[in-house]
Amino acid sequence: GTDAQTLASIDIEAYHGADSATERVLPLHAFLTERGIPAERYGAGAIESLAQLEVLLFEALAAYPPMNRLINVTMKRAWSLPALEVELFPSVDAETAAKATTTLMTLGSAARPSRTEPGLLPCRVHAFFRGLPGLWVCMDPECATLPEHARGADNRPCGRLYAQPRERCECDAQVLELYTCRHCGSAYARGYTDNLEQPTFLWAEGGESFRDETGAVLQLHPIDLLLETPREEVEVADYDVLTGRINAPAGERTRSVYLRKDRTIVARHDDEEDNEGTNFGSLGEFKPCGVCGGRAGYGRSSVQDHQTKGDQPFQALVARQLQVQPPAPKPATPLAPHRGRKVLIFSDSRQTAARLAPNIQTYSMQDVLRPLAIAGLARLQEIVPIRQRLSLDDLYLAVLIATNELGVRLRPELRFGESFNAERQVEHALEAGALDDPLETMALLADIRGSSPPESLLRGIYRVLTDRFLGLEALALASVRERENLEAQVTALPDIGQIITTPAEKLALARTWLAQWLDEGVWLSRAPQQWMQTVVRPHRGGFRAVERLLMDEHGARAAFKRDWLPRLLELFGRKNVALISVAESRRRGVGVLPTVPWRAAALAGGFPLPPLR
Repeated sequence: GTDAQTLASIDIEAYHGADSATERVLPLHAFLTERGIPAERYGAGAIESLAQLEVLLFEALAAYPPMNRLINVTMKRAWSLPALEVELFPSVDAETAAKATTTLMTLGSAARPSRTEPGLLPCRVHAFFRGLPGLWVCMDPECATLPEHARGADNRPCGRLYAQPRERCECDAQVLELYTCRHCGSAYARGYTDNLEQPTFLWAEGGESFRDETGAVLQLHPIDLLLETPREEVEVADYDVLTGRINAPAGERTRSVYLRKDRTIVARHDDEEDNEGTNFGSLGEFKPCGVCGGRAGYGRSSVQDHQTKGDQPFQALVARQLQVQPPAPKPATPLAPHRGRKVLIFSDSRQTAARLAPNIQTYSMQDVLRPLAIAGLARLQEIVPIRQRLSLDDLYLAVLIATNELGVRLRPELRFGESFNAERQVEHALEAGALDDPLETMALLADIRGSSPPESLLRGIYRVLTDRFLGLEALALASVRERENLEAQVTALPDIGQIITTPAEKLALARTWLAQWLDEGVWLSRAPQQWMQTVVRPHRGGFRAVERLLMDEHGARAAFKRDWLPRLLELFGRKNVALISVAESRRRGVGVLPTVPWRAAALAGGFPLPPLR
């Protein structure tokens, strides 16, 4: 017990955070004294190198009973950390045992008799990560296992959530797999039926096809149940949460769900996008989403499960391993900002390795640029004289300012003829106090606007801005809006019927229209011209989301196209995009938003379009 308390009292975070061996030994003074090490060997100025500290730790731990016990038990077999903590310190509480074991393993791995010999504790720690197989929900919003204040369709669309598949909830209701729309987050449940046109009963699993005495028995067809209020045209059905029956006589526990309206091959719309194909089994899926109208590419539904898949979860693991890894006892430098932290990745597949390397780099760049863009623009917006002149074109400067102030080093890939000299220019300007002088800030703004960023960095900034799933607006971190000096011109636009009449409603509608350009692509003034063919898509500005908001009351949609759209294109696109020529579009850009600044503002949950009434 005494050994556990002594080890647990060591400030291991201060040990890891020290920049030198001299600082690293400070949290160990009490422990070294208890182990009989003379104070003159670790006092002020006694430890000058990491090798000296390692030898000192070896002398302190070589005959230490808890260390000997740790070495003996780990040499025989593998241990889980909780079991190892109990084995080493059985008579203390779990928290103290965990801290003591962590400290003992840390010091033991660093202790060695000399730099050329192995450490005192020759062991490895293996971490195993398992992805989610999915999520499952009780189909009764009045689930008895929920707290009373959380029950009811007004509070939530379903009952209790489960991390493993099961047939029944504890309240005896049917459990189905939870699906959500990747665009708006609306909740769905995935069931399976043998009759898509007139489903009568839903199973929780699709089963497998087989042949019996009567012939072939086919696999069940998937069908999505929308659990929230729809915005698209759907079919309303009654669902018995106890039996799984659809449109049966009302039972004791029945709720309303919404099905895709047209579920036959004949009823498919000829204008459906993305080459959906004629697979009858997929016609029960919502394509598009019944709430936001969103779609996924290659004929897939945007309503998807919660299984862990893809490279992004793997990138999150790599990033976390770097974060929790203790740094070497040396200060960070521009060439070694991680202070010795490293992660080695091995793959038996060349194809996987070839795909994983660039993907991890891309995802990491986005994760870094996302907070830098917000912090940098927030810093620029504090300078009143330039606030009204900021635009999306200033994202490059914002990133460079945040990089300098937050101590982040960017190393974008440079192509032939590209340079990253703007970083050094911004660094010198900030050291001279450019942000404290509005005139100097405006000069810096003009200089950086005239420079060309590396294409790899500009592409990362563009993805952070426009990514439909991990972009700033998609993650409710920020949204686009008009520049401050254009607000009066937006509020001066004519009323639209009886639904868009106040200045607040006009601004909300204009900002909704601006947000739609993020899906089509915005043109940054220093983007390569080839992006016009591969990244930014021409668009006339008539967005379905805006039409859905207007609901065509009192001719609102026609009034918007007649009175608003030309003016909005003039304000935010420099030219009428619908009439721009190919040559002019290459020079000026299509879907241009050169005057839109950034506004860090959290969006309300659920459907991302702001309500107007």
